[in-house]
Amino acid sequence: ILAVNEKNIPAQKLYVKVGFQDKGFRRMGPIGQQFILHLPITR
Repeated sequence: ILAVNEKNIPAQKLYVKVGFQDKGFRRMGPIGQQFILHLPITR
């Protein structure tokens, strides 16, 4: 799980490209809204 600022589009695209998923969770960070991304772990 990680948080990325909503304005940091390049980072969002990178995290999704490597497998992180946006499940719609948000939180307010010190400089704006944060998207909470999840990385599924397979066995």
